[in-house]
Amino acid sequence: MPLTPIRMLPFLRFAVSLLASLCLGAGAKEAFPEKAITVIVPFAAGGGSDIFVRIFQEAIRKNQLCPFPIVVKNLAGAGGTIGSRAAKEAKPDGHTLLCLHDGIYTAQHYGNADWGPSDFEPLAATGRSGVVVAVSESSPFESLHDLMKEAIRRPYQYVYGTNLGAPNHYSALFLQEGMPWLATRIAISGLLESGKLKEDPIVDHLAAISVGVYNDRCVLDLDYPEDRDATVDANIVMTGSGQFVEVQSSGEEATFSRTQLNELLALAEKGVYELVDLQKAQLS
Repeated sequence: MPLTPIRMLPFLRFAVSLLASLCLGAGAKEAFPEKAITVIVPFAAGGGSDIFVRIFQEAIRKNQLCPFPIVVKNLAGAGGTIGSRAAKEAKPDGHTLLCLHDGIYTAQHYGNADWGPSDFEPLAATGRSGVVVAVSESSPFESLHDLMKEAIRRPYQYVYGTNLGAPNHYSALFLQEGMPWLATRIAISGLLESGKLKEDPIVDHLAAISVGVYNDRCVLDLDYPEDRDATVDANIVMTGSGQFVEVQSSGEEATFSRTQLNELLALAEKGVYELVDLQKAQLS
């Protein structure tokens, strides 16, 4: 869903005030800025990221919030890694900024870049983005459930267009591998309906979730940076009725107590029940 002017306003206010504070810097140690501030957008002009930055650029210019111009520099290519590399290699004096979405995580995780979020100093989160699975207007599919059901019935006959290593690539992988129990349930239901299978072999729901200790706190469903830096990592598989199928846990950089283990198991149980609820919603 696109951001309307009203919904974008809080993000705009925050980002403008942030850049204004950088520019005006009351009581700063040194005069800043000393020259134009370059904002690298690692995508072509006219795209969502480019337009987003140019809205801030225009607001800062119109309200005279910075004594030097804000320059937007488009460095497109390689899934955003050309631009992010340029930002990483720029002189760290505050005059070069990078505007990039969660592609900064996925590019590193996929192997397209050997740098990631930890190589930058974060300034602000300016909004949220979503990934939409879209089909042709003439497509017979009215829901993601219908599409996935048909994809299971006719494997390897549907093409998902994406950029390798980009966030939408991972969305495709989540669809392909993220809920294997749901895919199995739909396939077996089809076999039961057709009479090819007489008895239902599935007796309960099944889901898996990761938990761990990150920055001295227990975390559910670790993302890549959390998983990479977690001191304790665990993967839990449970049934919908709360029975354990697998409990795998290890101290990556530290030992952990029985109290922490119990907290991780309770957190995993909460996550599994949420996944089971999603499975039930899809099936209904």
